[in-house]
Amino acid sequence: MRVTGKGITETLIEGLGLIRRARAYHRAMALRGKIRLDVDLDVSRERRGR
Repeated sequence: MRVTGKGITETLIEGLGLIRRARAYHRAMALRGKIRLDVDLDVSRERRGR
């Protein structure tokens, strides 16, 4: 609570969110190099204009 400057509930919610994001990050890093993506950046950029 000292670090966040928030109450108990807000601090717990923020902490749990950090844990959730860290877990997602570690799962994504575990897939590093295992997924093959063929993305044409020029085509992808053209689609943004829609």
